Amino acid sequence: MKTPTLLLILLLATTAYAATVTVTPATVYETTTAWEQLDVNNYKGSSIITKITVDSPSLTITDAAEYLGWTQTQDADTAEWKNGTIETNVKDAAFEFQVSAPNVTSNSTVPITITYGSGSTVLNVTVLNDATPPAITGVKPNTYARANNAAQLVSANIIDAETSVSGATYTWNDCGSGPDSTIVLTKSLDTYAGTANFSGYSEGGKACYKFTAKNNPGETGTLTGELLFDGTAPNVSISSPTTFATETTDFKFTASDNIATTLSCEIKLDSTTLDTVNVTNGTTTTLTKNLTGFTEGSHTWTATCTDGVGLSATKAQAIMLDTAPPSIIIDYTPSIPRTQTSELKTTVTDTVGLASVNATFEGAAIVLTKSGDVYKGTISSNTTGTKTIVVETKDDAGHTTTKTATVTIVPNHIVTLTLSPDSTTTGSTITASGTITKDGNTTSTEVIVKTPSGNTTKTLSGSDYSSTFIAPDPGTYIITTEFTEAGYTYKALATLTVRTISAAPEPPVFSGDGAGEWRTSGYVKPPEPQAPTTPSNPVTPTQPQAHGTGPASQQYVPLPPESPRSALTPKGTGVFSLGGAVKWLAILLALALLIGLGVYSYNRRGPKEDGGIDWNGYFKDGS
Repeated sequence: MKTPTLLLILLLATTAYAATVTVTPATVYETTTAWEQLDVNNYKGSSIITKITVDSPSLTITDAAEYLGWTQTQDADTAEWKNGTIETNVKDAAFEFQVSAPNVTSNSTVPITITYGSGSTVLNVTVLNDATPPAITGVKPNTYARANNAAQLVSANIIDAETSVSGATYTWNDCGSGPDSTIVLTKSLDTYAGTANFSGYSEGGKACYKFTAKNNPGETGTLTGELLFDGTAPNVSISSPTTFATETTDFKFTASDNIATTLSCEIKLDSTTLDTVNVTNGTTTTLTKNLTGFTEGSHTWTATCTDGVGLSATKAQAIMLDTAPPSIIIDYTPSIPRTQTSELKTTVTDTVGLASVNATFEGAAIVLTKSGDVYKGTISSNTTGTKTIVVETKDDAGHTTTKTATVTIVPNHIVTLTLSPDSTTTGSTITASGTITKDGNTTSTEVIVKTPSGNTTKTLSGSDYSSTFIAPDPGTYIITTEFTEAGYTYKALATLTVRTISAAPEPPVFSGDGAGEWRTSGYVKPPEPQAPTTPSNPVTPTQPQAHGTGPASQQYVPLPPESPRSALTPKGTGVFSLGGAVKWLAILLALALLIGLGVYSYNRRGPKEDGGIDWNGYFKDGS
């Protein structure tokens, strides 16, 4: 009894550790090819496996994979791998082979025998029958087609998930009244397409079509329909925008067609597509688009709509794109004396045009007059202090801009300036005097008088001031008085004219050469003294100027000197051409004349001044 028991135990041990094999997939559709994977598990097997053989009499073996370390052979019924090893520590060794399934009328089971080492296993593979035809969807065209089109593209999506599509055709006729026309469709992925000749079908005509598709086992699927032929393109009209667009713009258009119920429309700005939408025939469509990525300026937007047969129409509209608000520049005087009127000038520019420009001062509207881009008005206030100008503008695109400016209304102190004399010659003493008429209280007690000789600070005597300076070289000069109060400078200007002193003519002198000819010596009697006169051109005081903000002082520009007058030299008359005795008589008469002229000049002179005679310029022009 012990010996049989031991043999049984050994047999059970050997059986328990034999290798196992599986094949996947266990099913394959008819007429298709599939790669089968044979998995060998020799973990703790009874021996090392050096050869694997697959026998498949019902499924044709079309290929077998090659692996390093194994020798592979294959024919229609057998695939074999040998001279390799599958050790007893290998749980999964894979071997792949390809099979081709036959065409069956129902599901069928076929055996495959696997031999490995000293073991052998039969595995079953099921060949599935594909009883369903291919599915046909996405037919184009399916309702309407373009009339008289000799190259109409027709297409459909055709699939057979089980056994694949072997081919497809497209057939059309006059719906029973004419012969069939058939084309073979070409596959591209799951789309089968071709070109049909519909040149014989005019607008309003009708054709019947049929798509036919077969799978590899031979099951056939069909899809039929009718086509109406259309030769009229859609109509497109644009509602807005028609003049300008902004950052966010509503594009409104209407598309209509004689047949199509739905149209495909593409909206572009220049060459950039903004959107593509399907719209209902005859309805107005609004698309809101953001245009911040486009530059300001001229653009063209288009709406192109296509009907179901491929006929299209395009409507274009030129517009101005405005993405920026108006620009405002305010030109004004920053400080204005109380009760005085000052001009306000505002320059406003925009890309597309302005809808409104308004300005206020202290909350009250300013009446503006327009000249090009410039808007002018005036401002004035009876009270001192800081006041605000507000300019608001809106362009045609709806952008708004507001700009403010601050004006200081200062007291209306009035400065006057008088020059005495205001017209004189070089070296004369000039008196610059005037008054400060104060508008309220002041703290400043000084004025600055600016002359060609320099600037002089004078202390006010009450409201008056006075300063003297010496007349400079001949020319015309602007004399300025400045009064500064609370940071603002008030000015008065006066014009000084310094004349050129002309050369005096010499008194007549006999030539003494016996020719009887006389010439003048250049002597002229000095002018009579005259009382001072009031200047004829007092200057109206100017408005105050803030320090550093007033007009630049004018440069002193002297007048060019006058050329001296030529001395008079009269020609001798016939009297002086007499003989020698007569010449002596003429000389005596000339001396008597000179003495008489001297006495006459002495009697005509003015009273002598306390300061003595000023001989400077005494013999200048005069009478």
